[in-house]
Amino acid sequence: MKAFRILSGLALVAMSCKEQPKGVKFTEPEKPLLDTTYVIGTVPPAQDKIVALFDVTGVRCNNCPEAASLARKIADTLHPGRVVVVALYPSSLPSLTSPWPGFEPLTSDAADAITGNLGAIPNLPIGAVDQIKPAGSYYLDRSTWNGHVNNQLAKTTPLNIDLHTQWITADNKSRVEVKVTYTSAVTAKHLIFIGLIESNVESKQLDKNAPGGSLENYIHNHAMRELITASTGDTLNAQLTAGRVFEKQYYVKTKDTWKPENIEVVVWIVDATTKEIIHISKEEIKP
Repeated sequence: MKAFRILSGLALVAMSCKEQPKGVKFTEPEKPLLDTTYVIGTVPPAQDKIVALFDVTGVRCNNCPEAASLARKIADTLHPGRVVVVALYPSSLPSLTSPWPGFEPLTSDAADAITGNLGAIPNLPIGAVDQIKPAGSYYLDRSTWNGHVNNQLAKTTPLNIDLHTQWITADNKSRVEVKVTYTSAVTAKHLIFIGLIESNVESKQLDKNAPGGSLENYIHNHAMRELITASTGDTLNAQLTAGRVFEKQYYVKTKDTWKPENIEVVVWIVDATTKEIIHISKEEIKP
């Protein structure tokens, strides 16, 4: 799978295997091309909190399709519009995640970075809900996912995430604009993560419920492809008072076999101390 390339942009005045990924390339890899922050006088109403569900999975894991199906049910049926699923294929468990011959890898440095920040993966399938640590581990058995999602949905968020994309047909690229607005003051340090996920990726998949134990044309969704921010997130460097706004803008161009309609930008904000995800949002790069 080929990559994305951040091209250029104009600042906004108002803001369980190791594969070499081919994800996003930057002219300045350590920071976004554009970044601005300011304070507004009229604070908007707070958005409803959205919960992040990380499904840690693999193509050689015969229980993983059941977990993926549960994640979709939680996001699409039980809590529509309130849960964002991100599938992570870590290369640290090659016997479970290494790509099948003839199929592209779903493992990535981005998945390794996110899971590595949460500690050693005990088994697959496993998951994380808002990166909370309710019983000594960030990793949670799938039987507990929906209960933890319910608990997180009862919380409020002190910030809004507004994410907008505009497809520019003539240039075969998308403009991505991210705005984070604080609706109440926060004393903790916050990090922003911006990544790209892809759905409708066909690959061979072990599946204990399939005839013969595997599927040749299994469809993988929400696969984490690349982080635009640093692997440890980018610090929101300003006093986080009510009315504080951060804006970032990127231009992303698809290459080769990437299908723009299958790619989404995902943005989430993390408490740097607890690692808990405060809020998350996603948007297609090609509406």
